[in-house]
Amino acid sequence: MRYKRIYEILNERKRGVPGFAYEDRSGWKRKDCGAWITPLWICAEDRSVGYRVWITQSSASALHISYVKLDRRGRRADKEQHIRCRSRAELTARLERLFAEWDADKRNGEEGAMAA
Repeated sequence: MRYKRIYEILNERKRGVPGFAYEDRSGWKRKDCGAWITPLWICAEDRSVGYRVWITQSSASALHISYVKLDRRGRRADKEQHIRCRSRAELTARLERLFAEWDADKRNGEEGAMAA
């Protein structure tokens, strides 16, 4: 399967993190023009850490992870950030690291709140 590791990461998070969901509109699965216009297009929302993330590929060399912090109502609370990746392997590594950073920030915030 194309993009297998990306889907594994997303499905692991979906199983293990309450409030995580994603919508997949990737064209690689279809046989129409969308297959070459947007081969990879996934939007995920992680309410547990308060982020929305887009994982996209719009050409052979244009792999991106974009994300934004959300407020309590699910609206953008900050400026969108972008990560450009050179390969699927780099994209999966960066995605795993991003989730790990968000989880660590959440744990540190919870520990700080308990200590106060």
